Amino acid sequence: MPIVRRQRSVIRKLDIPSVVRVSLLFHASAFIVTTTTGVVLWTLAVNQGWISGFEDDVKELLTLAEFTIHGDVIFAITALFGMVLAVIGTAAWVLFAIIYNLISDVVGGVGLTVLEEDRSTTARAVSPSNPASTPAQGR
Repeated sequence: MPIVRRQRSVIRKLDIPSVVRVSLLFHASAFIVTTTTGVVLWTLAVNQGWISGFEDDVKELLTLAEFTIHGDVIFAITALFGMVLAVIGTAAWVLFAIIYNLISDVVGGVGLTVLEEDRSTTARAVSPSNPASTPAQGR
């Protein structure tokens, strides 16, 4: 049976430069994943003819002479929008960290209780002269 040791910790401050690094990494990763997914889905839609079919349907429905969706313009706008969102998200995380630091000065931080299991066992010395010290077989 493992021995459980209870340890109490209090988080009083968040390091603002660390919050900036983690936030930038998180938002940049989310930006890359969503942009790549968008490009793959757009390419699939173009190759399947869904975009040209949609353009034809809009032309017919609205009785337009010409209707074209420009994928490169959509990509440029969404890439710019994604970068702006990444900067805004990072700024929000930094603002929340600053607010947390100010509040923790008043209330003393957030307390955490960590349970640490010690699974190490002490090995008994096995000697040929002491058969009782031999570990049981088959357990």
